[in-house]
Amino acid sequence: MNLQEKTVDKVRVVTIEETRLDTVNGNEFKKRVFELLKTGPPHLLLNMNEVSMIDSSALGIFALIYKASKKQGEFALCDVRKNVQTLLRMTRLDQVFLCYPTEEEAIAELMKKVPVGSSTEA
Repeated sequence: MNLQEKTVDKVRVVTIEETRLDTVNGNEFKKRVFELLKTGPPHLLLNMNEVSMIDSSALGIFALIYKASKKQGEFALCDVRKNVQTLLRMTRLDQVFLCYPTEEEAIAELMKKVPVGSSTEA
């Protein structure tokens, strides 16, 4: 499973460098992302630019990541290809997950969100 990760202030960006996310590589993907959630900043962004196919197991993993992320911040997807967007729309998960057209736009929007447990009072 090829993943690249970087941190931009309060956002951990994980770029999936695979064309498929399915039962073959899903467990490794889930394990690595959950490790990043333990040590990273509050918000998690998955860059899906190279992913052209996901299956139901990947959708399940996204749901688990979403639930775990909510304990500390936000979970979002960006650069989602059209056929993956279609699957998200068909399952109505596009109404659950934050989805942004570009990584830059996603980071900008996530930076505005207050992490769980943070106070906005001075």
